[in-house]
Amino acid sequence: MVHVSQDGLINAITPDGFDHTWRPVYHEAEDAVARAALKAGHTVLIDRTNRTRGHRERWLNLAREAGCPAIAVVMSTPPQVCRERNSRRDDGSRLSDERMERMLAAFEPVTPDEGFAGIRVEGDFTEEERHAVYRAIYERRDVRSQFLPTPVPDDVINRILDAAHHAPSVGFMQPWDFIVIRDRPIRERIHCNFQTASRAAADVYRGEQRKLYDGLKLAGILDAPLNICVTCDRQRTKGARLGRQSDSTTDLYSTVCAVQNLWLAARAESVGVGWVSILDFEQLKAILGIPPELTVVAYLCVGYVSEFRTHPDLEEKGWETRSPLSEVLHFDRWADE
Repeated sequence: MVHVSQDGLINAITPDGFDHTWRPVYHEAEDAVARAALKAGHTVLIDRTNRTRGHRERWLNLAREAGCPAIAVVMSTPPQVCRERNSRRDDGSRLSDERMERMLAAFEPVTPDEGFAGIRVEGDFTEEERHAVYRAIYERRDVRSQFLPTPVPDDVINRILDAAHHAPSVGFMQPWDFIVIRDRPIRERIHCNFQTASRAAADVYRGEQRKLYDGLKLAGILDAPLNICVTCDRQRTKGARLGRQSDSTTDLYSTVCAVQNLWLAARAESVGVGWVSILDFEQLKAILGIPPELTVVAYLCVGYVSEFRTHPDLEEKGWETRSPLSEVLHFDRWADE
């Protein structure tokens, strides 16, 4: 993509200082750069406030000449924010208040009859982007059996963890930490922990349900190439405890939001995640050297998989079915008395 900035071109043509005077040469420079980039087969982004139909007609003509579509991106920034941003400019390009007001007053909204192939509002998702978000949600799976030994590259892991770190948190507390575990001996110790806890958990089931439980694969600790432990620091003061006075458990909920972000980002990267909840967590903390005051929220197995199943594993195995949305949906109050 080639980014054509009007301010950048003006600075290039007038290196001794920003020129606020309108000159035809600046439009000529914009047109020349856009034409050359389009001719070379690039996507061109014009960074310019095209306030009226007349301004925008120039870009439509350039697109027609190149035989390519033109998309209008409508900036949704409120006028007051535009004024504030302009007032903070300190590179000589700050507009006078009078000129800023003239620009804002002259603005004409983009309309469908202008000839653009599409009109996008700044910040809106395209249909394809919306589909990708919902696809990640609906195709996310708790993976246990399909892990491959293929290592997950560091850049992929970093993107997934960064997505987790951008989860919402009450009071912007960000109470989470992430431990990435690749070491095989450490994972073997945690797998032994799981096996002991799983045998104890099995004792609560009887008959056919016990038989079904014994046939379930409930962890991929050794199958996945890496594990991630997510903790919550309930003593963390970041956020000055905003939002925690009425509900002290919001730090735990916030950490779970980070787990969900991680899971969806992993699915978008074609990486599987399996949540292991059958563990002795005090023993797990000892194995991983986690400070005693922290709470382990999730232990995750992470890696590429041979497939993402079309239905949840527990549903396929007959353990449970998904409830219809209508059974858990209420309006205004819980239910009529």
